[in-house]
Amino acid sequence: MRIALPRFLGGAARNAGWLSVGETVVKGGVLVAGVIVARGMGPGPMGLFTVSYGVALLITQLFAAGQVEVLIREVAREPGAARTWFRVSSAWQIKAGIPVMLLSGLSIMFLATSALRSTLLGFLVYAWFRSKLITAGAVFKGLERMDVEVKARAIELSVALTGLTVIALASLPAWLMGFAFALGAGAGLGWIAVRLPRDDVPGSFAALEQPPDFKREGLVFLGLSATFQLLIRGDTVVMAFLGLPSKAIGQYGAALMPVLAAIALPQLLAVALYPILSRSARAGESPRRWVLFCGGLGLAAGIGTAGVLDLFGPLLVRVFYGARYLAAIPLLTRAAWLLPGACSSMMVGVVLAAWRQQRLGLAALACLAIPALLSDILIIPKFGLMGAVNVAVAAHSMIAVFSAILAWTVKRQVRV
Repeated sequence: MRIALPRFLGGAARNAGWLSVGETVVKGGVLVAGVIVARGMGPGPMGLFTVSYGVALLITQLFAAGQVEVLIREVAREPGAARTWFRVSSAWQIKAGIPVMLLSGLSIMFLATSALRSTLLGFLVYAWFRSKLITAGAVFKGLERMDVEVKARAIELSVALTGLTVIALASLPAWLMGFAFALGAGAGLGWIAVRLPRDDVPGSFAALEQPPDFKREGLVFLGLSATFQLLIRGDTVVMAFLGLPSKAIGQYGAALMPVLAAIALPQLLAVALYPILSRSARAGESPRRWVLFCGGLGLAAGIGTAGVLDLFGPLLVRVFYGARYLAAIPLLTRAAWLLPGACSSMMVGVVLAAWRQQRLGLAALACLAIPALLSDILIIPKFGLMGAVNVAVAAHSMIAVFSAILAWTVKRQVRV
């Protein structure tokens, strides 16, 4: 049985509408944060922000333990059990997150330079609160109430941007940036936590032959999200490890920030379609038409967005970052062309997740993300920042092709 087209279009449009608002708020807010840091504090603090925020996003995925994606799917399949699913996910996150927190803290204390160390510690606190916020938000995404997390993230960014502005205007130490973001995430988490479902719907488990294994399923999603963050943020960590000056990393961060903000488009499309695709998979449909539809949609969106950034990138850098960041212009116009591959592979990845084949998505990412990271270590010392950009464009393009090939081999599920 197929999902009716009018119902599909209506649900997708409603989801995409709220998610477009949310991604505009989130990505736009991060872009504004970068502008505040770049203009108000300078290239050095911008480099600290670029590295620390990237590390925070990676650690956030480790704290989340892959539960966000599992929750969206399982709540969409059985919405009456949302409260139980959230409790199970949260318990596993705490158990897995404590050693991650300790290991991350020790690594920061012993491996980071003094200036970077304090900044990273603040962003470590932010990563913990953010992981809890997006997990709570996943419950509402599964219920197709996309507006709830949008409002929570808006609160987070409002508080964080206010804090950054105060830090910049008062010339306070740059390491306080992480704590400004942590305060914002804590405020957003408090707002969304009181709105979670209190109880399950009676009889909500009656249709289940076997409860989902949140731990096992989450580990695969954890691998996916962590590997993806490593792919898009790992180059800046490599730069810090290789000892590149913070000012140089700041130029790279200024160039990449608009590109990473543009990834909001396929992300919102993917999340908007995820509950609908999950129901299609449960209904026993073949995923092939969705592979073509989602992959093609992502590719078209990526090409269009890359073209716009390539054309208007120089103007964007001059207007938002100023004359101190002109070196970021060629980096931005080249980096824009990672978007077709990134958008297409992200859209195909959500099809794999809906059909419970996220392991194939992880295989595609891991087979190319790790070599890309190793390539950065070899190429950056010789070819500099542009070498890192070229590695990123090649890696995302190859992942898109590999993901589509793997997704085409997936069979329809037996209806449960």
